[in-house]
Amino acid sequence: MVAFSSASMANTIADEEVVTEEKKEVVVVRKTDCCLIYDLAYDLAISEVAPAESAESTANIAYNNCEKTAV
Repeated sequence: MVAFSSASMANTIADEEVVTEEKKEVVVVRKTDCCLIYDLAYDLAISEVAPAESAESTANIAYNNCEKTAV
């Protein structure tokens, strides 16, 4: 005959594992404002006494390069 006492059974506690999952959201934000780059390039060229056509060409190049590399 095998007997179990309630006192010996009381010390048996099952470990319970709680797993929580965090949902991570990835948001891609364009960090570079290419229009601002255009304006800055144009203003810099004009401040360096470049003709308007040359300043515009320089600004367009800066804008296009920004568009290619911007995130």
